[in-house]
Amino acid sequence: MFFDNGSTATTGVLKVHMYNNAAITTGVDGWEGGYSVANPWNTWIQVVVTYDDSAGKITVYYNGAAAGNNTPANFTPLNWSAAANMVFGTLQFQTTPSLTSATGSQGWASYLTGTLDQVRFYNEVLSSTQISALYNLELLGR
Repeated sequence: MFFDNGSTATTGVLKVHMYNNAAITTGVDGWEGGYSVANPWNTWIQVVVTYDDSAGKITVYYNGAAAGNNTPANFTPLNWSAAANMVFGTLQFQTTPSLTSATGSQGWASYLTGTLDQVRFYNEVLSSTQISALYNLELLGR
């Protein structure tokens, strides 16, 4: 998850990248985003990504509401038992060695300048009602 170029002082362009390495020599990119979101800077925000194996659908939520979804071709199912590195707080393009096809980190990539907390993984797809409830509970400090 990251904010892409095109952001302004009051809006961000939210993107999510998932990569399903279905086989050793092939893989499928799942890009979701390009969403203009209001006021993501210098404040707490909630970003939730769900992936429904049965439908092959990625859905992105921002502050308790669905921002959009995508069903990448040939993306299902994810093989969680073979999950490799997951990157938090930076982009896969910034790691050394790069987690992309590049041989080293790429200078244009940036890191998270804020704080990341409460990363959660669920073994089922949360509903929009559940995601909204989690957002509202967090706003209440629970």
